[in-house]
Amino acid sequence: MAGIQALANLAPALHDPNASLLPDLSDVREVSVHVAAAIVRQACKEGRTRDETVLKVVNGELGEGLEEFIRGSMWDPVSTARYTTLMRSVS
Repeated sequence: MAGIQALANLAPALHDPNASLLPDLSDVREVSVHVAAAIVRQACKEGRTRDETVLKVVNGELGEGLEEFIRGSMWDPVSTARYTTLMRSVS
């Protein structure tokens, strides 16, 4: 439910009745961060995670917020392509 509520809170139609119910696809990475953070927070509240790093991030013990942690953990196709190109040039 936390993920659904997080996505619903991002609906453009909340601000413009003629707008879409879902955020624009161009915002998918940021929407994903917002939804993931809501799900992680709810899982922690319900005691459904034992991962010490996640618990520390959620409790603010590692110096970065949950959203920043999630962004840093996301796959980035641009960085991956640059890394692959770099590694090919080195080998």
